[in-house]
Amino acid sequence: MPLTFQGQYNRKGLNMRLLPQLLLFWFLFSSLSFAQDQDKDPVDLSMVISGGVSLGAYEAGYNWAMIKMLTHIKHHGQYVDPHMRSVTGASAGSINALLSAVYWCQEDTNATKNQITNNLFYDTWVKLGLEDLIIKGDTEPDNKSSLFTRKVLTEKADAILTHMSQPIFSQGCEVPMGFSVTKAKPMTITLSNSDIEIKNQHFSVPLTLRESNGRLTIENRMIENSQDHLIHIPDIENNITKAREVLFASSAFPGAFEQVKLDYRYNGVNYSSYFIDGGAYDNLPLLLAQELSQYNKLDPKRRYFVVIDPDNIRPKPVEGSTVEPENKPVGFLNANTLPLFNAVNISAITPTIGSSSLPAIIR
Repeated sequence: MPLTFQGQYNRKGLNMRLLPQLLLFWFLFSSLSFAQDQDKDPVDLSMVISGGVSLGAYEAGYNWAMIKMLTHIKHHGQYVDPHMRSVTGASAGSINALLSAVYWCQEDTNATKNQITNNLFYDTWVKLGLEDLIIKGDTEPDNKSSLFTRKVLTEKADAILTHMSQPIFSQGCEVPMGFSVTKAKPMTITLSNSDIEIKNQHFSVPLTLRESNGRLTIENRMIENSQDHLIHIPDIENNITKAREVLFASSAFPGAFEQVKLDYRYNGVNYSSYFIDGGAYDNLPLLLAQELSQYNKLDPKRRYFVVIDPDNIRPKPVEGSTVEPENKPVGFLNANTLPLFNAVNISAITPTIGSSSLPAIIR
């Protein structure tokens, strides 16, 4: 049974109803082993953070609280030693994924921008409104395709990069991370050892967040025998601002934000293409998280995937049901088309039965 939490950020900070459940989660993690005369038991964690437009703010409180709690357990807990094996995200979740990796690497004793209402999660999401995004007048004459501007988001992204440049991160910290993106126009791909061609728009960007001289850098990460469609960003190691463009591409919700042009390398060939929101095809990049973590080499008994999805809500209890009288259908359309429309209508309004609130922890 997955562990779940309820609560979110508001303008006064973290919802206090979340605290008892977080403490329960903390207790469960701290109680995996009671052998105090032995070394701490390792726990391998991967975080998968979905997109959800403004629900990124809903996720942000969970992300900050979980990372804060887990880093405290890692440095001060008696029984378990959490390891962050991968962090992935799509759309708004890609921004929270980067921030999760950043705060995982920040020194536990350094409180810089790491308080409940004074952290980058809070600054990025809570202090952001429609008035900051809507294009006013002719301030962006070259933007002919979207409602919103990225001016304020660029400032917030630069604040994150500035934070990463400070010498406040743990020596040797390394977090594999990745983001899903969607190519605006499909790429025709020929399957290996065949003449079969398919059109593909989904791609993933695998990266490594790494400490160097107390600061954080971002590098391309190679994954052997991947089942995903991986692209790499040339020279991102020397130009960290390219990570900002990847985040903007992953969160380029159609109509809201302009498409983002990325220079990238795919299957040994350099390309330059426009991308939109990664959540269009892969809103929960679990495969990428698995491959980044090399999960097949980890102990299944100590391997956990923390899936954060604000669309995965707890449904109301079913109190009753009704069945309409049915007669034998007459006519081609009535017999064959109408049932399909009924199914679409049901799937559009009904949440998944048995789903739970975010986040779920699965093995």
